[in-house]
Amino acid sequence: KEPTILRALNALLTYIEKNIGQSFKHIKTPHFYSQNSHFLIDSTSQRALELVRPHFFENKNVTLLNNLDACATVTGSKTLKAWILSPLESREKILERQHSIQWLTKKLSVKENFKGIGDLGHTATRISLEKCNHRQLYSLSETIDKIYTAGVFLENSGQKYIENAVSLFKSDELQKIKEKIRSIISKSNSQSSKASFLIKSGYNSQLDALRRQRALFSTELIELELSEREKTKISSLKIGHSSVHGHFIEVSSNFKNKVPERYKRKQTLKNVERYDVSELTEIDVKLSEIDIEIEKLEQKIFIHLCGELKKSGEFLYNASEHLGVIDALLSLAQKIAKHNWVIPNLTDEPEVFIKNGWHPVLEQINEDLGSHTPVLKNDTVLNPNQNMMLVTGPNMSGKSTYMRQVAVIVILAKMGSPIPAESANIGSIKSIYTRIGASDDIGGGRSTFMVEMTEAAKLLNFAQKNSLVLIDEIGRGTSTKDGLALAWSIAEELANKNGALSIFSTHYFELTALTNVINTIQNFHFETIEQKDRII
Repeated sequence: KEPTILRALNALLTYIEKNIGQSFKHIKTPHFYSQNSHFLIDSTSQRALELVRPHFFENKNVTLLNNLDACATVTGSKTLKAWILSPLESREKILERQHSIQWLTKKLSVKENFKGIGDLGHTATRISLEKCNHRQLYSLSETIDKIYTAGVFLENSGQKYIENAVSLFKSDELQKIKEKIRSIISKSNSQSSKASFLIKSGYNSQLDALRRQRALFSTELIELELSEREKTKISSLKIGHSSVHGHFIEVSSNFKNKVPERYKRKQTLKNVERYDVSELTEIDVKLSEIDIEIEKLEQKIFIHLCGELKKSGEFLYNASEHLGVIDALLSLAQKIAKHNWVIPNLTDEPEVFIKNGWHPVLEQINEDLGSHTPVLKNDTVLNPNQNMMLVTGPNMSGKSTYMRQVAVIVILAKMGSPIPAESANIGSIKSIYTRIGASDDIGGGRSTFMVEMTEAAKLLNFAQKNSLVLIDEIGRGTSTKDGLALAWSIAEELANKNGALSIFSTHYFELTALTNVINTIQNFHFETIEQKDRII
């Protein structure tokens, strides 16, 4: 498959290059990605669990990404999002992340070095396309300073993820990039990308000579202003400049009766008049000519510098990726230090054992609202001997939240992340399938019942013993007897044939009789506590 995919991709890129007339020098060499090496979360489950996108656009704070993302850089946030959507399958790689996160809990202050760091990958792209400006280049040199300091702070970790990043952060290649920029580009406080004097004095003798010549003309302007002020006896007279009209003599309207006849009116504004004189025109022409020469020479030097930096484009991309990894790991390490999350144990059996787990987003929402109501913690036990938890209870008792909580904890564990629980054993789970929520698909011409049945059919076809399946209500949109028959059959099929680890929430209380038929199904019931005018 790999050669076929890469050939197709090459054909696509070639087609685009020919049609836009520009080569893709900023695109990294593609590499083959196999889903087999990652924990599978299908698109239905990603939406149902609100991993990176909320069901309702205005509630952005309900996603797992929002809860985890304390990254100081754009690259870190992108990395964290990728980790959430593609957790790891390899036990070895998960352990590497776990160990890195544990080590970083003692180095959280290094995040201060990442503040204000721009997107290295984006800057590398703009350099490759010759669309960067001097401020972006100088900012790149400052970023290199910051990540070098971070590299020194993160030395001797003994952790693969961190050591790989440190070797790049402290590399001679990055220092050469910084020195090359600093030797040519001057730091400017101007917000304009076309500000004058982008190139350092002393770098180019021809440029320095032009600048000295320009300084002489600037001195002539000052002398002319003083001379005209003395001749006209107008103390407020001054020489100004605009990009449209060039240099001019500006006089307040109160003194226009003192203006000599040799002054030629150039522009009238609300409270001032602007004039021109032959001496000023002569200086203005010379300054314009020399400014054009300076700009051309500076641009030539700048483009040459960008050409030199292009050679380091791939290296900058790699440094950016490693920066994102460290930033993402630090965000996860904060969960241990500030929220008492724990590192789960990884086992080789298909099991989910969670002691006193809670939903991280629910906890965050309570904190944001200043609520003093505690988040009640619950256990989870799923294994081949108890492969289905059949959950009943009234509406708003927390069944759906509990199911999502279990899925989120498993995903976090497979990311190599700490989890919101007292302790946990997470086994060889390789995929998650869900049937949660009620909605129709107007565009696809599917009713609520059809959406439910399609999702149910998918998980019944693909779920295996090492899958986690969440079903929150099934059999709606049809008669009670038909719905109950469907729910019973699906639960029976999952427990007996698929053998998947499942949490099956239902309002069909008749399903609790399944425990008399299938000994791997256990009943669980959610209750509500009424306190005055509140329900917990």
